[in-house]
Amino acid sequence: MFMAHWRHRIGRWAALFAAMLALAALVVLVAGSAQALAAQAPGEVESLQPPDPYLILDVNYGHDWVEGTYEAGHTLWLTVTDESGAVKATAELQTGQLPWGPPENIGFSTNVGDPWKPLRPDIAAGDWVYGRVDNGRTAEVQLGEITGTPNVGNDTIAGNVYANWLPEPIGLSCSVWEQDGPGLDLWIDPDGGDYFCDFGALGWDLLPGHDVSVQYQEPGGHRVMNVFEEPAPNLRLEKWPEGSGQAFPGGAAVFYLRVQNDGDAAASQVIVTDTLPANASYAGDSSGVTPTFAGSEVIWDLGPLASQQQIDFYLYLDHTAGDGDTIHNVADAWALYDNQVDDNHAEADVQVVAEFPDLWVNKHPETANPMAGETMLWRLDYGNQGPVASGLVELTDTLPAGTTVVEWWSANGYGWEEVSSNGQLVLQTPSVPGNWGDQIYLRLAVNPGLAVETQLANTAEVVTSADTDPNNNWTQRDDVWVSDEWRNASVDKSLSWATLVPGGSIEYSVGVRNNGNAAATFVLTDVLPAGTSFDAAWLNQGSTSVSFPPDHVDNTMAVWELGVLEPGDWRNLQVRLAIAPATAAGAVLENCAYVDMAHVDHMPQDNQSCHTSQVNPPGPNLTVDKTHQWNGHGQLEYNIQVHNLGTTLLEDVVLTDVLPAGTAFNGNWSNWFQQPVMLTDQSATELVWTIQRMEPGWSAGLAFQVDLDGGLVGVPGLAFTNTVEAPVAGDVAPGDNEDTEVAYSGPDLYVKKELTGGQPVPGGIITFTVELGNANQGGPWGTAAGTHLTETLPAATTFVTATAPWDPSQPWVPESVDGNTVTWAWKDLTPGEIWFFDVVVEIDPAASNGDVLVNTVEIGSDDPEQDVEFDVSNNTAQAVVTVEATHRIYLPMVLRTG
Repeated sequence: MFMAHWRHRIGRWAALFAAMLALAALVVLVAGSAQALAAQAPGEVESLQPPDPYLILDVNYGHDWVEGTYEAGHTLWLTVTDESGAVKATAELQTGQLPWGPPENIGFSTNVGDPWKPLRPDIAAGDWVYGRVDNGRTAEVQLGEITGTPNVGNDTIAGNVYANWLPEPIGLSCSVWEQDGPGLDLWIDPDGGDYFCDFGALGWDLLPGHDVSVQYQEPGGHRVMNVFEEPAPNLRLEKWPEGSGQAFPGGAAVFYLRVQNDGDAAASQVIVTDTLPANASYAGDSSGVTPTFAGSEVIWDLGPLASQQQIDFYLYLDHTAGDGDTIHNVADAWALYDNQVDDNHAEADVQVVAEFPDLWVNKHPETANPMAGETMLWRLDYGNQGPVASGLVELTDTLPAGTTVVEWWSANGYGWEEVSSNGQLVLQTPSVPGNWGDQIYLRLAVNPGLAVETQLANTAEVVTSADTDPNNNWTQRDDVWVSDEWRNASVDKSLSWATLVPGGSIEYSVGVRNNGNAAATFVLTDVLPAGTSFDAAWLNQGSTSVSFPPDHVDNTMAVWELGVLEPGDWRNLQVRLAIAPATAAGAVLENCAYVDMAHVDHMPQDNQSCHTSQVNPPGPNLTVDKTHQWNGHGQLEYNIQVHNLGTTLLEDVVLTDVLPAGTAFNGNWSNWFQQPVMLTDQSATELVWTIQRMEPGWSAGLAFQVDLDGGLVGVPGLAFTNTVEAPVAGDVAPGDNEDTEVAYSGPDLYVKKELTGGQPVPGGIITFTVELGNANQGGPWGTAAGTHLTETLPAATTFVTATAPWDPSQPWVPESVDGNTVTWAWKDLTPGEIWFFDVVVEIDPAASNGDVLVNTVEIGSDDPEQDVEFDVSNNTAQAVVTVEATHRIYLPMVLRTG
């Protein structure tokens, strides 16, 4: 992109200087009021290069920049307003040598650095641009409208100019901003006059993607321009070694290729050519396209590629390299009319080392309580925790009796091939990269004849040669049972990126999921915060996304009809809102998403998710957010999200992470960002990363792992505190430059209680909703024993019943009722497991107005010595109710006699 920009800049300056210095007549075909210039107009060179101290502004409102020539060593201030005088943006510039054009190109440009505040404006026809130099010189220019229609079929452009405040006629030029591109000069009436420029007559073949500049010059020398092009594709090819980037002698090497169309038009055909090194041979790929071969070249015809879309695939190579050798692989991409080819080439290396792979596999039921006659979803977690890519891998999943395969897919789009699916799903792949993991999702149809409480046992095995630890190659789940109908829809919303200033944008990630055991039709509603409006939305599909406009949108909400979601299925959206320029700094934006389905939801508590953010003044604004997950009993993995929410370019952002006591960094870390992220320092207690560059609105992420000291592995009841900070000078909201994450070993049982129904009056019936669960999510820390829940009711109340919140006819029978002490025996609680139920009680008719009734509930493990908790403060909850007076309504009595 940058190379293309510089090439356009060089081409533009070449065209400009050619127009200035040309002595020969230019043949120009004109129409309407446009007149051919037989020779350069008198004084044209002087007007284009005015001597100091005059300030001349060149304004390109097609590309939103301002520049000009001026002697070096001055400070220049620019202001852009709309027609009414409202300020859009300001900039402060220094004059000096510009990084494009000839050495004598001295002046200023808003394309140098990032000078605009609060943001680069969308400069438009009708706007005013004002300039002021530190020596007192000033200039101003109003922007007329320039229209243009390029025609690549006959190599022309035609349009009109609307600037009726200018005297007639004015000079106009058309230039092709490509290397050696031609330019034409003519006169035109500024009050709607039309122009016609024929580049074909000058021998130029105008192609899609060629920028054509049309500019007019005011009598005072200021130039106003717009840029037009026939849209064209612009491919960008990336390639990297997957996982650890290492292979072992006799194994395989795995590369990842991504081709993205950054252009404004679809590519009708994309060709990717991979040139194999002498020490490697093709073993397969995941593109879904059968390649052709020409010598050492592997060639894929990937077909058309829409604008802003991408194609990702893995490439597997067998090799003959030895320990210490390098497997060097190069690839190239091609599309018709892609003229910006600087980023169409990519190279990557895999190092060969004398190590071995270590594959592993686990299973998880995404539908934990499947229903007969419906489908269920399994997730197979697998990976290679060895340092090198494996050889050929076979994965076998033995299906539960009474189920059949509906579909399967890899979360990463990895290149598995189905060998068989009759009773067993057998998949093969040429290799699994080192230090890498993935998920395979397997949807099964559950036989409608299976009885409730039928056990569905499922096993999986992964096998490869030279595996250093075969003990983790097999897994079984026998804790899944056919159940009655149970429905639950959930939604989750989080921040994706934002520029949190008046006139900025905010984009959210919204996930909707069917957690029930039956298919249902889902509807998503996003309620827009005051001061915002809906901008755009996309549906994530693997590594790509597609436009996903709502089915209904107004100034208060956006609604999507998501259709039928099978059990365990999900939809992930990106939703972008525009922040109104009139929204004041300090305004709080609370954005809430709601999900609904055409059935009773048995756990409606997760049908809403909100995110709150604050609009801030322009300036630097960095935020960090940290989460964790347990990888077994002895390893913690941390995820750090970094967002530039401000309007300032941030360079060399430093993140300092203080490791938890009792842990050590194991060397494994990764990042997902388009700019370099470097681990610049590390010690036994700290890790320091530097992010080279973060533009406004950019977000970055990284993950790393720490291993627990040997004596702490598997010990429950411990807390591991980890803090990350990223201070930024002048941050307008410095409070979120630091985040602390506490990870607990062992279960974290909790209980909550609230009044949800009835009127607390003497003799009244009231309902409390109890939530209980294990808050230690995403790890191995379930309870080893069962649990008990004990409810202590106030003296002035009597237990009536306990039921499921979604169906009062489903009782939750206590284990015992001893006066006002009610006890339920619970099973073990797995990590992240949550339950809800209702408790119905009657208030004593003798209770008095103002009586305070304290209701207490407590949860605990049946084996607290084994299930040690670090934090027991959330094991008890209270609900306090104040008895209200009974209100009586007296009606008037009328006595009739007759």
